[in-house]
Amino acid sequence: MGGSADRLAGNRSWRVETPSGPVLQKLYVERAGPVRTFLRELLLSAAGSKTSARAAARCATERRLLAAWRAAGADVPRDLTDAPEGRALAGPRIAVFEFIDGATSLWDLVVDRAVPAEARRAALARFAAAWGARHAAALRANDPSLVQEHGSIRHVLLTPDRVVTIDLEQAFRGTGDVLPLVAKEIAGYLRSLRKRVGEERFPADLATMVAAYPDPALLVRAADCYLAPRGIARIVWWADRVASSARSREEKFGTLARLRDAAQASSRNK
Repeated sequence: MGGSADRLAGNRSWRVETPSGPVLQKLYVERAGPVRTFLRELLLSAAGSKTSARAAARCATERRLLAAWRAAGADVPRDLTDAPEGRALAGPRIAVFEFIDGATSLWDLVVDRAVPAEARRAALARFAAAWGARHAAALRANDPSLVQEHGSIRHVLLTPDRVVTIDLEQAFRGTGDVLPLVAKEIAGYLRSLRKRVGEERFPADLATMVAAYPDPALLVRAADCYLAPRGIARIVWWADRVASSARSREEKFGTLARLRDAAQASSRNK
């Protein structure tokens, strides 16, 4: 963890045994060289839409978000940085978190042929129920920090009794409408699922998630943020469609169109 840490390709995490049990020690590193880092921070500062991407800032942001998400009822790893088992392992860019023992990532589970079909459907349904509860909390509080900045099924860990979200290093900022941010997160998760499982399995997986999502009408509203935008957003999404490749348009807008259709059908049945 010496001077070479800034040249690492990504963060580093270790399982560390302590008298209280295993913990996760996480070292945050810079994502780019000094020039690119400076330019990126300049853009982030000017836009004011996201928190800093610097290593120390991401460490602080993740710790803050873990506390906020936990207070809102979302299941995330416990922050042990200031706990007795974490203090000796922590540093300016090093945090210490609960080690989720025996967890399987949703990313791995959905392509594991050894997992029975019913168990696989149950896992997707469990995730969708927790996902929807957090989205509802974000909208009730109009709190962008309760929306995951880079949503993907890679960032979900499952145990027999938990659905744990990880990777909260950056956060959205602002005081505007949170629904477009929820829509962005939903789109990211569904695109990652579709890419992971392929076209053959995606329709059934989407149906499973929509059926378990607490408020399918919210999924319709979120999809419409992209598919039927209003005001200035109409120009932004039109430009996005024009600039995107045919494959990218289908991955983003095609996936959301299928989500809206499935959610509308589910809303009528509830």
